[in-house]
Amino acid sequence: MLLTLAAGAVRAADSPPATEIVSRLESHFASVKDYECLLEEEEHNGNETTSGTYRIWFLKPDLFRLKVEQGRHRGSEIALTPSGKVRARPGGALGHVVTKTMGKTDPRLRSPRGGYPWDSNFGAIYADLRQHLMGAERAEVKRDPAGSEIVRIDVSYREPANGHTARDVYTVDLQRLYVTAIDSFEDGAQVDRMRFRDYQENTGLTEKSFDL
Repeated sequence: MLLTLAAGAVRAADSPPATEIVSRLESHFASVKDYECLLEEEEHNGNETTSGTYRIWFLKPDLFRLKVEQGRHRGSEIALTPSGKVRARPGGALGHVVTKTMGKTDPRLRSPRGGYPWDSNFGAIYADLRQHLMGAERAEVKRDPAGSEIVRIDVSYREPANGHTARDVYTVDLQRLYVTAIDSFEDGAQVDRMRFRDYQENTGLTEKSFDL
């Protein structure tokens, strides 16, 4: 089933439009106090590629913690704390004694494509998706043949910063109401691949969970 959300397009009755899906995601996320999950990501920026598996914890409004499970800097952790500062601890034998305090905008925290780790929290993801849909040149909702409750939102738009043609494909679990995957493309080339799994919400995290 393919649904095209262009001007004057007819919407299929059995596939909700993209804006309605985002509203469902946002409404559900409003009831989520905290969550944790695993993120598998591969990011490309020119000739530079970064990949890894990361354990993520998030507590509203904006506390964030990440541990590198696989990939470069395995065992390292960072946490955005209640003070608004970032605590970073390397992996290995000295991880428990060597901890740095950094500003939230420290360039060492940026990914190859310029993002920060906490940009991957679901609240930020849903806000980005809604913004992209508002300026979309093309948006489609496709049912995933692997499951009736899985859909993909395929949205194309222009990057305001550089004018490049961008395309994001969000895979959404309509039963559990969260994004399970994001594939991002720029000028036809894939620049980011994200997979979220082992998602658990309202697990009882506290501010102490973000102490490093």
